[in-house]
Amino acid sequence: TVTNGKVSIRCATEGASIGYKVVGEDGVSSESWSVYQKPIVVAEGSRLLVRGHRIGFLGSEVVEVGAFD
Repeated sequence: TVTNGKVSIRCATEGASIGYKVVGEDGVSSESWSVYQKPIVVAEGSRLLVRGHRIGFLGSEVVEVGAFD
């Protein structure tokens, strides 16, 4: 969800961690994933790649969300 310009991410799997990457309007993303801890600001025109992880479970598929404006 987006509230006051910040994106909040949730995972239905209890105890899972959420990893994310921000892909800029130019298509360039950071090389590593960040662990989601609190709502994040995503620049206009950017996309968000999100994946859930939990020890002992297979990781989720990568979900792409965007563009934010």
